[in-house]
Amino acid sequence: MDTNITEELRTKLLQSGATLVGFADMQSAGAGNLPYAACVLIPLPPAVVNNISEAPTVEYWNTYNSVNTLLDGIVNAGAAFLHEKGYSALPVTREKARWNTSTMRTGYPYKTVATRAGLGWIGKSCLLVTPQYGSAVRIATLFTDAPLKCDTPVEKSRCGNCDICRANCPADAIHGATWVPAMEREKLVDTTRCRGTMKKRMKEINGFEATICGKCFAVCPYTKKYLRRNGY
Repeated sequence: MDTNITEELRTKLLQSGATLVGFADMQSAGAGNLPYAACVLIPLPPAVVNNISEAPTVEYWNTYNSVNTLLDGIVNAGAAFLHEKGYSALPVTREKARWNTSTMRTGYPYKTVATRAGLGWIGKSCLLVTPQYGSAVRIATLFTDAPLKCDTPVEKSRCGNCDICRANCPADAIHGATWVPAMEREKLVDTTRCRGTMKKRMKEINGFEATICGKCFAVCPYTKKYLRRNGY
């Protein structure tokens, strides 16, 4: 693996606005002719997260979208850098992610990349959990054929016996199972119940439908540690 191109790409992604960067070997995960991936992460502002512990807010909705826009710019910058170096690259922006609102899936395994890049594990909420920020993060992915030096994958949950996210889920959609790699999403969460409740609560509370809630990660102990470090 090429340590130089790895560190140059890491620097580019951080300079473009990423907070954390990890690199994943995706050869066994069906990435085809782009066998490596960079995963970039940005934490949500603690004040915004603190305010959604009871209900979703318009502020959270706006922040969610603005951070996603920033992530698009970061992976696009990374792809441009790799192209200049002579490598192929696919930045998985919102436009290219092929988000399906009925199944709540994309065409690319964001969270799988994140775990294989060593950034965290999948919580009982079916969200990525990071040691530094809990699940109060947004992530994006950049696939490439550049021979990146990859990080050690996370293959074990650190949620233990905690079921705070399950107990606080407004939709009662979290089953309480403990994640292991390659686990089917349906064993962790009922996405139909989750999606329906999110849309209903946003309509009732904020006047418009949106598949966004955040309560499960706002109450996560790892997220709470992040908030306490920032005075909340």
